[in-house]
Amino acid sequence: MTTPELPPLARILGTGVHPLTNPALVELILAWAQAPGPARVVANHNLHSLALWHQNPDLQAYYAEADAIHADGMAIVAWAALTDARFGRQHRTGYLDWFETFLDRAAAFHLRLYWVGSPDDRLVKIIGTLRSRWPGLIIEGHHGFFGPEDEPGLMAKITAFAPDLVVVGMGMPRQERWIARWRHHLPRGVFLPCGAAGEYLAGFHPRAPRWLGQIGLEWAWRLACDPRRLAHRYLIEPLSLLGPALRDFVNRR
Repeated sequence: MTTPELPPLARILGTGVHPLTNPALVELILAWAQAPGPARVVANHNLHSLALWHQNPDLQAYYAEADAIHADGMAIVAWAALTDARFGRQHRTGYLDWFETFLDRAAAFHLRLYWVGSPDDRLVKIIGTLRSRWPGLIIEGHHGFFGPEDEPGLMAKITAFAPDLVVVGMGMPRQERWIARWRHHLPRGVFLPCGAAGEYLAGFHPRAPRWLGQIGLEWAWRLACDPRRLAHRYLIEPLSLLGPALRDFVNRR
């Protein structure tokens, strides 16, 4: 399978994102999943990750080593589009907009997928959903509640499984830190940090109408569904980006 060309990074708020559409992202991951080593990391940025990035040197190192970074949020796309003519609405690549299409394609190739994340009882339903909807996939998994002493044993299991894909849903920044620690222990394959995407697929959380994402309001749906958990992330945390945004504005002038 021919590997699509990765477009150059666009600089945004001190870091960068690649202008990838949903179809381009799917094709890129599929190609890397079937290629020889080394293992790849497909990261994503949204306002939450950008706020964490400015506070955390470990996260900065993770993104610096990522092989691709897509824009998981319309706010990221809108800001990038101010100075980069390549960016448009089609470059919003939220997991729920492309992941099911990707799994359709991955199942056709009978790819091997290892899922890491969620409590054990929810993981059972996530894996059951994946096996039911995409029987062509070869799937194993492990819950996301483990300590540092458990990680070498877990990675030995993953390596023995020989995955094409390692999907990690433990929330930011824990999933990114775990990937950064272990990506070089896997000889090949693709790491995908997915947050709560698996729990949405399995029906644990209500899914917003997809058109809300295209107008930049999916966050409002999620906030209304879970205000206690998400109020700080959506209403307070973005204020920490005012300084970087001002620097972007001055540099662009």
